[in-house]
Amino acid sequence: MKYNFSLALIILVSTQVFGQNKCVYSNIGCNTQIEVIKNPNKKSSSSPCIINTIPSPTSGTVSLAFDGTDLWVGADPYQIIKISPIDGTVLKTLNTGIESPYGLAFINGFLWVTDNDLSTVNKVDTANGNTIVTHNTLHQSFETGLAWDGEKLWHCSTGANSISFIDTLIGTDNSSHSVNLMVPVALTFQGNDLWVGDNFSHKIYKMDTTTFNFIDSIDSPKQYPNGLAFDGQYMWVAENENSAGIDSIYQLDLNCFTTFVLENTFENELKIYPNPTDGNFSINLGNKYQTTVITITDLKGRTIQSKSFTDSQLLNLKLEEPTGIYLLIIESENKKAIIRLVKE
Repeated sequence: MKYNFSLALIILVSTQVFGQNKCVYSNIGCNTQIEVIKNPNKKSSSSPCIINTIPSPTSGTVSLAFDGTDLWVGADPYQIIKISPIDGTVLKTLNTGIESPYGLAFINGFLWVTDNDLSTVNKVDTANGNTIVTHNTLHQSFETGLAWDGEKLWHCSTGANSISFIDTLIGTDNSSHSVNLMVPVALTFQGNDLWVGDNFSHKIYKMDTTTFNFIDSIDSPKQYPNGLAFDGQYMWVAENENSAGIDSIYQLDLNCFTTFVLENTFENELKIYPNPTDGNFSINLGNKYQTTVITITDLKGRTIQSKSFTDSQLLNLKLEEPTGIYLLIIESENKKAIIRLVKE
């Protein structure tokens, strides 16, 4: 048997491509989405705001790369497709002969592609799809995910639960590091930080590549974050959502997160951003109200500041208190919301 890992993991990895996802996730603009907390002790969500959603050009979506202008999408089997990041329009289809392109990275005008079937990493000419260079991987154990840090090409060995990097000049795959994830499948760099998509926890983890410790995590928009790319400002996540060919690709703003509230009668019209905040934040009420009263208290209920607004819909405020957690109370006519506001 080619892959040296358990049947349970095989099932999990198979699910990443063909699993059904019944979850419904509303697409929103880059404003904070409000969700009511039924349990006030519930921790804050780590779901970044979705600012754009485009259809994947194919089912079985397994990888993603950004070339500075457009997105490249890999799908099982054999497909590598260039699309517009605006609406998903197909711009080009490459015939590479790589059966399972489970990782993509764009480097200096060329695509690098993992072939999960042969456990190789390949340099591919984007003009004609021809393979220029091929490197064997260290573990040869379900090779997925590719990310370029400016010097080295990083990839996942999902079967070995590890992340390695290749020196593309000499073709050696070395410095393997075990990661405490069940199904690491996708990689992208944001500056010096490496983000890792995990199909078991349905989360995307931020890794310090010096210590190889996870320093943060966010929720994936759906369940299976098979492809990650960073465009310099936003993160893109290619999700394999079901077997009916309705996969999606999400553009995420990592500076904008879902906020939970203790009470909310504004429903979905109220938006708070950014939260966490450096002290400056905005409130979009969704409608213009004759009178709106904004009160900020500490967690002991002591009033920090209170202000009344007349005939307003968009409010800009500043919290000058030290870093910490506060309660933001919004009252407009017969509507009220109590929101946890975090200052960093």
